[in-house]
Amino acid sequence: APREEVATLRDHLNKFSSGPTKPVRIAGVLLGISLLRDRFELVANDSLIEGKLANSVRPKVREHFARQCIASLDETQITDRVSGETKTFFTMTDIESVQEPRVG
Repeated sequence: APREEVATLRDHLNKFSSGPTKPVRIAGVLLGISLLRDRFELVANDSLIEGKLANSVRPKVREHFARQCIASLDETQITDRVSGETKTFFTMTDIESVQEPRVG
């Protein structure tokens, strides 16, 4: 790439900073999946959590669609240094069924 493009890209990247990525486990209902865009939507505690699917979890999500589940997510906060705005991004790394309590 030409030097000018590299310098412009570097300037744009320097406008953002990312915090540490932390793993979280969240119980909820998987209500949205796009395997074409590798995206998910999880409803948990009356909140909608949206994010990206890791390649390793893609084969597992269909069986959990519209069901209670526990999602393992990587949570990363990105801060725009110019505006001071912080956004949280999620990547689903694993998903598992919620064990239903046995009756009787």
